[in-house]
Amino acid sequence: MNPRQRFLVILLLAVVILGGVGFVGWRFIIKPMNDKADQIAKLKKENDDKDIKVLKIMQDVRKLDVWTKESLPADVVTARREYEKFLGEMFRASDFAPGTFTIKSNNVDEKNSPKLPNKQPIYTKLNFSVTASSSLESLTKMMRSFYTSGLLHQIHNVKVSRPATLRKDQKPRDLDITLDIEALVINNGDKRPFLVPTSRLSAALDLLSARDRSVAGLATAIMAVSPGGAWAPSKLAPGSRNYDSLTAKNMFLGPPPAPYVPPTTTDTEVKVDTEGLKWVFLTDITTLNDPASILNRTKTEAHLYDRLTNKSSRLTTKAGFNSFRFGDIEKPMVKGEVLKIDEREIYFKASDKFYVIRMGQSIADSMKAALPSDKVKELTGGMTDVVKPAVEATKE
Repeated sequence: MNPRQRFLVILLLAVVILGGVGFVGWRFIIKPMNDKADQIAKLKKENDDKDIKVLKIMQDVRKLDVWTKESLPADVVTARREYEKFLGEMFRASDFAPGTFTIKSNNVDEKNSPKLPNKQPIYTKLNFSVTASSSLESLTKMMRSFYTSGLLHQIHNVKVSRPATLRKDQKPRDLDITLDIEALVINNGDKRPFLVPTSRLSAALDLLSARDRSVAGLATAIMAVSPGGAWAPSKLAPGSRNYDSLTAKNMFLGPPPAPYVPPTTTDTEVKVDTEGLKWVFLTDITTLNDPASILNRTKTEAHLYDRLTNKSSRLTTKAGFNSFRFGDIEKPMVKGEVLKIDEREIYFKASDKFYVIRMGQSIADSMKAALPSDKVKELTGGMTDVVKPAVEATKE
């Protein structure tokens, strides 16, 4: 064996020995260590998950404790009676007139509640249906009071619609309102004969007794137990929620009519508030035989329809029926006098100016521009054929 061959044999043996040592080290040392590290990481993750579950359970236990204290009375009959009374007082305080709302207590729901290990429901759901008629402003006020009361309840369904025709007991801006309300009675809650949680009452009494008897001390105590105070119940609605935005953008009736502003003495002409007049339209003009006329004459009638009040005003050129008024009695938006009725238009006078309203047009649009002077001269220039019908009708 020459030196070259001897070198190759030694190199081969070295490679075999190193490979064997590496395999033995990986198989019996490195791999078991990696497996142990994976097992440790897995056990640590499982332990962390269990800790998170424990923390969540502890948080849920605290929440359940708070919910139990803020729950409706444990007795379902008492809870239904007191909560229905609470809803009635809240609606009346929100400017719902007596007789405009009806509160109905529906069947108690226990089937859809999660169960405890002893198969007892965690809570009992009380369902109420409210049918009401009032303005959007009153509904907004009610919802604000509802979601800041701190009780375990929610409005499950809301339906608001504009009535097709106004009833006798409805106002022009009233809406038809239907609410489905749910309130919870937590299992093992306080068995009290009233709605307000005992913890809140006791906290208020303790706070009042602990304060000094001065006016400042009583004021501080009242602030602490009032809504938003230190002992106030939790609010279901976020603090950033602004319910006034609902009334500012009334999708049913538009914004409320602008308040009447009387003209100042410096005004050179009368300014007419036409915001409410954009809903008053000339809907029809008809010509009929006048049964009261001996000469078998015809009479022409026109109708102005107010979509806000769902009322129609009949107009003729005859005295007693030749004037109209829209708005408040003391401060009307417009007072008009009919001068002439043509086949498709009416000429009238309002605020010492003369206008013409055509079929399908609103009073607001017709009053954007007064009649030109030549047309006014034609209407008012002596006893023309425009003024004669009104005078002759008066004589009849």
